[in-house]
Amino acid sequence: MAQFPALCGFIAILALGLLSISFVCAENLTQNQTDLPVENNTLIPEEPPLPAAPENRSDNATPPVPPKSFIEWIDYGRNLSDADHYEEALIAFNEAITLNSASSSGWIEYGKTLLALNQLEDARVSFSRALDRDNSSPEIERLLGTTELLLGQYSAAAKRLENSSIQNPEDPLVWNYLAQAYKGLEKYESGLMAIRRSLELDMNSSEGWKTLADILTLQGKYPEAIAAYEKSLTLDPACGDTLTSLADVYYKAGRYDEAVLLYNESLTTNPESKEIWLKIAKTFESLGSFDEAADAYTKGGVEILGEETAAKNLTNSSAFTDELNLSSAENITETEGNLT
Repeated sequence: MAQFPALCGFIAILALGLLSISFVCAENLTQNQTDLPVENNTLIPEEPPLPAAPENRSDNATPPVPPKSFIEWIDYGRNLSDADHYEEALIAFNEAITLNSASSSGWIEYGKTLLALNQLEDARVSFSRALDRDNSSPEIERLLGTTELLLGQYSAAAKRLENSSIQNPEDPLVWNYLAQAYKGLEKYESGLMAIRRSLELDMNSSEGWKTLADILTLQGKYPEAIAAYEKSLTLDPACGDTLTSLADVYYKAGRYDEAVLLYNESLTTNPESKEIWLKIAKTFESLGSFDEAADAYTKGGVEILGEETAAKNLTNSSAFTDELNLSSAENITETEGNLT
């Protein structure tokens, strides 16, 4: 019995020793872990967390994560396109088409985005595929016809837009584009009928009044054209194309002083335009202001040599501007911004 207390004491001492050793080892292990070099302080989860939605997020805000369904990809692409992220929008619409190539809506949105990027032939192909899937859509007919118009395919454009006008006779844009197609085909009377129908539907269209003025100019009806251009400018005063076209008509009508003023005004919207400077030079030459004409020719990229024979040199140089189309009304009105 005397040995039992001694044994108990020995066991207690042994337990205390083991406990001390365990505490020291744990402390050393913690110290060793602290001393390990850290390559990156950023925690990288298995999947990145979703970004928090902005407090004032608008309806057109880009979704925080890529969508999954066809409709979600279409909406996602539209949001990107609205934000002018056209390349990313093309990817989104391509994903939608991959999920459902039988739907016309994916091809329509793809084509609209290509138009925004000025890839006209690719846009035409996309709209053609959309029409293959829905040949009764006046919207697709209009988009395809307008794209053909921009490509200078006036006959094909006129046929498309005629069909679209039958399907949707209350759309002023259809009649406007149809008038431009007739203008390209030199069917001016048909063009006048179409644009007047467009203006009946929308009297506040600056583009419609410009199209009317363009056709009147080609018919040599300068007073009526001037009135139509001026009406267009009251609706869109900063339109450089309309200012230049009106100046062209003043030049053709022999109203050179007014033409110079308008050409200079149009330069404020397009200060780098050499074509406008050459038109100014030609107008000054018609006024007999050869020094001003020489300066304008220089700014237009034409070098005038020999001060003593300035008038002769100007006359020779003006042969260059004779090749220019002094009426920008003969050019097809830019319409991509109205397609969407």
